[in-house]
Amino acid sequence: MKFFTKVIVTILVTILILGVLGFVAYQFVIPRFLSSKLGISEEQSGQWYHVIKKLSGFEGTRTYLVLLQNYDELRPTGGFIGSYGVFQVSKGKITEFFSEGSEHIDNRVPFGVAVPRSSEAVRTYLGQGYSYFRDSNWNPNFEEAAPEIVRVYASENGRFASHIDGVIALTPEVFKTLLQKIGSITVDGVEFNADNFSDTL
Repeated sequence: MKFFTKVIVTILVTILILGVLGFVAYQFVIPRFLSSKLGISEEQSGQWYHVIKKLSGFEGTRTYLVLLQNYDELRPTGGFIGSYGVFQVSKGKITEFFSEGSEHIDNRVPFGVAVPRSSEAVRTYLGQGYSYFRDSNWNPNFEEAAPEIVRVYASENGRFASHIDGVIALTPEVFKTLLQKIGSITVDGVEFNADNFSDTL
């Protein structure tokens, strides 16, 4: 699990660095140049600047719950939540990070939590009248699924649960696409690239 966490942290830090570079670009590069290259108006360019600034913690610390979903085990939001991470970012830097397998947080709550009406599928297809964090993503509408995921996460006393600002769901395909763009990474002597990421991890 420590190795897995290192891989995810390395990738998240890479994403954050790219985000910060994007923020710096929006801050200092001529808006007209950006808008012409991106094919958007200067006003839209400014809007993206403010979004990136907020998401990167430049307007106060932000906390994100990251779901690592395995699409080999189907679930409506993209795959079974096998692992998760929660991190806080302030002024473009990750200040706190924690990750573990979903079985760990679920094992701390032996009887799960009450299943709401929106998760009737849990009752029908899993044959249980309770839910766990790993089962909380049964709504295919992610905008509706995210609050339910946070609710179950909080009910199982997840870290920083009362401060979650956003939920991010990732599948192996996301990492493979990212590695195609940035090239391979090496963690503890093991190289990960777009072709071997899923099998190697």
